[in-house]
Amino acid sequence: MQVVILDTVTLRHFIVLGRVSLLREWLGGDLLIPQRVHQELLTGVTRHDPRTLSPDPVVAAQRSVRFQAYPEAHERWGIRVLPSPELSALSADGVQLLIALDAQGRPPVHAGEKEVIVWAYEQGYRVCTDDRGAYQTLRALIDGAWQNVPVRPLSVVGTPGLLAEQIQQGRLSNAEASALWSEVQEVWRWAPKGSLEELLQGKYW
Repeated sequence: MQVVILDTVTLRHFIVLGRVSLLREWLGGDLLIPQRVHQELLTGVTRHDPRTLSPDPVVAAQRSVRFQAYPEAHERWGIRVLPSPELSALSADGVQLLIALDAQGRPPVHAGEKEVIVWAYEQGYRVCTDDRGAYQTLRALIDGAWQNVPVRPLSVVGTPGLLAEQIQQGRLSNAEASALWSEVQEVWRWAPKGSLEELLQGKYW
């Protein structure tokens, strides 16, 4: 099974929902994140507003407690932090990728997602991201749309696509997957508003 690396947005869903072990089961092992994503999660722990996690105050408090456990519990949960990619350690193609990412204006790719993309490109990891800019950038890389960056075997999936895979493999029913997507929408402020079925009919995911 292909090793998977995640971004901040996606991993946060599963942390606050208490579904990290389920995510590890789906992905077949430890969850890899680069150092910048780890730092973004640590910042989120200290700055998040529990009221954004659920309209129900009791549920919101429970989800906040899970998020606050991240700094001490992430290793026990099977989340493995990789160092930030070092320029001197990158391949020539990896350096070209980093230059292209730094120069890219649209779609925007933030620091955490940038490290995820570089690690995936260098090591052949599969990317699990719900960041639209990162997703579109990876699709462009996969399709060979970046002239100065050679194509390498990459794959990317978002939470909706990941749920669809579990349905196809018989791990989740349609109703279970749709219910979990509704939970993700509740804890993710910028989540697409469509149903899981509607999202899977589009190009994103």
